[in-house]
Formats: sequence, structure tokens, C-alpha cells
Amino acid sequence: MATIKKGLPHDNFTKVGNSILFDTKISNGAFRLYSVLASYPNGKRLSNEYFFKLGVIPSKSSYLRWKKELVDAGLILLDRLGPREYDLYIGHGQFLAKEVKAHWEKEK
Repeated sequence: MATIKKGLPHDNFTKVGNSILFDTKISNGAFRLYSVLASYPNGKRLSNEYFFKLGVIPSKSSYLRWKKELVDAGLILLDRLGPREYDLYIGHGQFLAKEVKAHWEKEK
């Protein structure tokens, strides 16, 4: 038996819920993409090209497949505002992306 003794940082650190960590319906790549998305603060502006520059995504087809997995799981929701302009809502196991969108719309 092992006793855990953590020394985890408070900055530049992402916590992901266990329900997502152990969700076998999403691939390891989709989990990695979700973790990266969840690590950014509200208001951060991202482009698809940004992920390729990071080196997190091996190909455009992988990126699109992983993004679709997250959409299908209800973890992210893209709301198109105009040409090449979207709001990206990121949820978690107990508060899905559609609920995050409703919360932000209520705050307006």
C-alpha cells in the first residue's frame, strides 16, 4: 500500500474531474485536448492553428476527431458567432457545456 504525499503547484496546473478521467467513451487524445482547453482562463482566444504550434495535436484529422468526441460527450460546445468566430463553452462531468452556455447567457 502507498501513501500519497502531494507537492502539486497552484499555478499552471489543471484539475480534471474523475468522471472525465475515467470516461472510456473518449479517447486518450480527446482527454488530452480537453485538459488543454480546460487549462485556459475565461476570455482566452484560440485558433485551430494554435494547437498545431503547441505540438499537442499530431494532425488535423486527429484534432477534428477528438473535438467531435468532446462535443458528443457534452464536454464542449461551439457557438458560431460569425465567419471563423466562435464561443467555446467547456463543461465537466456534473455541469455539461450546454449548461455552461445557459449560465453565461443568463449572466448577460
